[in-house]
Amino acid sequence: MNTQGDPRPDAGAPTRRPRPGEILELRIDNLAYGGQGVARLDGLVVLVRRGLPGDTVRARVSRRKKNLIEARVEEVAEPSPHRIAPRCAHFEHCGGCAWQHLDYGQQLTWKERHVRDHFERLAGMPGAPVLPIAGMDDPWRYRNKMEYAFGEFGDGRLKLGLHAMGRFDVIIDIDDCHLQPEVCNAVRNRVRAMARAGGWAAYHMRRHTGVMRHLVLRSAQGGDALMAVFSTSGEPFTDARETAETLAAEFPQIQSVMHFVNPSKGGAAVQGEGRALVGPDRIVEAILGLELEVSAESFMQTNTAQCERLYEALLDACEFDGTETVLDLYTGAGPIALLAARRAARV
Repeated sequence: MNTQGDPRPDAGAPTRRPRPGEILELRIDNLAYGGQGVARLDGLVVLVRRGLPGDTVRARVSRRKKNLIEARVEEVAEPSPHRIAPRCAHFEHCGGCAWQHLDYGQQLTWKERHVRDHFERLAGMPGAPVLPIAGMDDPWRYRNKMEYAFGEFGDGRLKLGLHAMGRFDVIIDIDDCHLQPEVCNAVRNRVRAMARAGGWAAYHMRRHTGVMRHLVLRSAQGGDALMAVFSTSGEPFTDARETAETLAAEFPQIQSVMHFVNPSKGGAAVQGEGRALVGPDRIVEAILGLELEVSAESFMQTNTAQCERLYEALLDACEFDGTETVLDLYTGAGPIALLAARRAARV
């Protein structure tokens, strides 16, 4: 048997490898890093999307490799005692979340196991001290940044949402993402309505045609300060200014609306030349008494509340006595360096 979270096969080879499309009856006994259930079949490891430890499922094979099969749950014959109903209506198809169907307490347990496994198996540090994960009181509406993509239904109607699970070229039209504040959902839905009314053309990731690529929403100060970022191809976005002014008038939380022109064929949401359509090119976030200017390109932890707990734990673990010189590498927006400067001699 492999260690927790390690999907590599055991010794031995199966007499027959299942074909794509075939239905398998499986008992899930493990959870791989990334959220896929792990089952074993005649010496093969089977990674099962949406499978949970304790599940007995009927799963359809989607892909096969030499000693590894990928499958997706078609039917849960016997559910895990920790399986719950996902809150989001889009969960079965959206690639934004992996574990909404797993009890939150168990999510923390498995994440802790994966951290411990990484230390033991990858770093060669058996028995490494791993502290319990500090979970959230309410693990919803916490994300301060989300990158939504434009797409089209088969009839040409415009979509605005998240990528389908395992697909770069298929977009799930989102009505309510439970990870972002409600005001961000309202802004996204309003943009989609304006896009449809204005006849905007979504960018096609395979043909590289169309205009609208992404809508990025950043929130700060608990949702009281918002930034909306439009990303388009090299073709003109003629409604840019009017759209920005309409959004700012309808949502007082919006302090900045940016437009980035990205003519590349890559999938980056914020890339290329940017300009402010409304307001400044940044908003201000408060973290542990710091005021940080956040631009469209800034790297920040996406969970502000847990970020503060993380930084406090980090600073406490350093046990500064006021004489240290701190090196802060790959600093992002710089909060760790600024917080360390309060306690160390020099950063």
